[in-house]
Amino acid sequence: MGNTGPRNCTAPELAKYGIDLVDFVRVKLQCQQCAQVWAPDHDRGQLVHHYWHCPNRCNHTFSEG
Repeated sequence: MGNTGPRNCTAPELAKYGIDLVDFVRVKLQCQQCAQVWAPDHDRGQLVHHYWHCPNRCNHTFSEG
C-alpha cells in the first residue's frame, strides 16, 4: 500500500485508507474513524488531489506521491 493513496475510487481501494464509498454515483465518501461524510471536489470531471482525505484529518498520515 505505501503512502501513495488509492489508485482508483473503488470501495476496496478506499477501504485500505479508512474510507467507505457510500455513494458511487454522486461520489460520497465516509471516514471509518469519525463517520464524517463528504463529497470530494471535482476539477473538470476529475477528482482533485487528496480527494480521499477526511475533512477531519483522520487519515492525513497517508499522502499521495
